[in-house]
Amino acid sequence: MKKTRLHFMLKVLMACALIAVTTLLAGQKQATAEDALRQQSREEQVLELLAVRAENLAGKLRRIFEDAGQFNLEIPTGDELELDMEVDDPRISALRQFYQAQLERRRPSRNSKDHRNALAEYKPVVADSRKVTAIIRDPSKRGQQVAFATVVSKDGYLVSKASELPEGAIICELADGRKVDAKLLDTEEAWDMALLKVDADNLNAARLGEGNTVVLGTFLAASGTGQYPVAIGVASVAPRNLSQENRGFLGIGMENSNDGVRVREVQPDSAAAKAGLEKGDVIFEINDRKVDAPAQLAQVISGSLPGDEVNIRFRRGEDEREVTAVLGLRPVDRREERGSGRGSKFGGALSEKRGNFPNALQHDLTLRPNECGGPLVNLDGEVVGVNIARGGRVKSYAITAGDLKDLLSNLELGRFRVTDADSLKKRLETVDE
Repeated sequence: MKKTRLHFMLKVLMACALIAVTTLLAGQKQATAEDALRQQSREEQVLELLAVRAENLAGKLRRIFEDAGQFNLEIPTGDELELDMEVDDPRISALRQFYQAQLERRRPSRNSKDHRNALAEYKPVVADSRKVTAIIRDPSKRGQQVAFATVVSKDGYLVSKASELPEGAIICELADGRKVDAKLLDTEEAWDMALLKVDADNLNAARLGEGNTVVLGTFLAASGTGQYPVAIGVASVAPRNLSQENRGFLGIGMENSNDGVRVREVQPDSAAAKAGLEKGDVIFEINDRKVDAPAQLAQVISGSLPGDEVNIRFRRGEDEREVTAVLGLRPVDRREERGSGRGSKFGGALSEKRGNFPNALQHDLTLRPNECGGPLVNLDGEVVGVNIARGGRVKSYAITAGDLKDLLSNLELGRFRVTDADSLKKRLETVDE
């Protein structure tokens, strides 16, 4: 292979890529504002195809470079690969903007669990749940996606993340590509959930799982409306009460021990301090329940209310002791509220409302704030919850299927239990007006 031939091949490849991109951008400019939303899903599929072809192209280029090195040929630099375009050529500017947009769309790392190859393995998992997922768009922001929604009844009722919804008109893009107006019926502040109604019948409704239990380590996927899941990961912390107002607080730091849970520290004036617990004590039982790990003890405490009494058995040296502690009120973590903790946004933007939920399953799926509100499924495709917040770099939350069923008093009407029945009936009567 000669140097001139290598130059020629690289020029042809770069020119083809540039022509494809500029052609796509030109088509976008010609589209009307009304057509833009209709074409967006198709464009995303085109971009996915372009990404795959780009990876293939990169492999071919790499092999060319390896061949060039094998035969001790010079590999041309960027300056030597001149195309007949100036730096201020509008096509160059368009190309730069195009690639910048694609970089912003990328997941954190090619080698992470959000790599396209890993997501592709989960296509069968979300094959059903993607049909019950909808995209919520804000017309005032040129149809920008602000959240996902989950269809909970076939006659057009959906739930979504309330704090991400636009204040004015709401556009709901269904899984089949239809874009319809959505009416906000009700919100539930504690869960940050919203109930929406669209004028559509015979929709696919979510197949909700039973109960609130999700085994730790269970593989999970968050579905969008595309064939690929938007994120994959595992259940990392069992469902627990995250409400600052309704969550008991013992006031100890914990660490693992061979025969229980060792007290690493005791906060002054806490329930633990008042009960007489000290640093170094090993708790092995609470409320007649054996505890072997800090997570077990934390689950018992977080499921209790301020003012509840808990019976604690522990070892201090060679002695076994028993005390009763009256749980206090958990202090509010102001750093988490402000999101000012070191590295709080290291992995990307966080949800504005990302805590204080009555009960939530924690998982490590890398969601964006505008990807909350959609279904969370296990490997069987069963909807085990609905994502409600991105809480940290490797921390997201979901309301479990059991809690969602409790929240929805009637799946046919799709009303929240907190809503007055008479008021709801009046709202439903005016839905289609």
